[in-house]
Amino acid sequence: MASETAAATGQSANGTATPVQPVHPAQPVPDANTGIYAYNVIEAGQPATFGTMDIGGRGDEVYTIHFRDLAAVDNKTPLVMYDSTRENAVVHEHVT
Repeated sequence: MASETAAATGQSANGTATPVQPVHPAQPVPDANTGIYAYNVIEAGQPATFGTMDIGGRGDEVYTIHFRDLAAVDNKTPLVMYDSTRENAVVHEHVT
């Protein structure tokens, strides 16, 4: 019971703090070929998701990364240079 409580609070069984890594369940584990595409910055106090209409075309979830009451709207994407095509502009515009 004590170990369950300790695990939930980020403490070891002897009461010392243990590092806790926050994980967003919908985000894939990044690798050397994955980056983050930033759409814009919005005012938002709570995490939000915007579906899977992403510029990378993989169907990754578009989500927010927060700092206080601001949030960057991002998604995981392949590390490539995106062309300034109408298709990419339309996707970017629909997300933002």
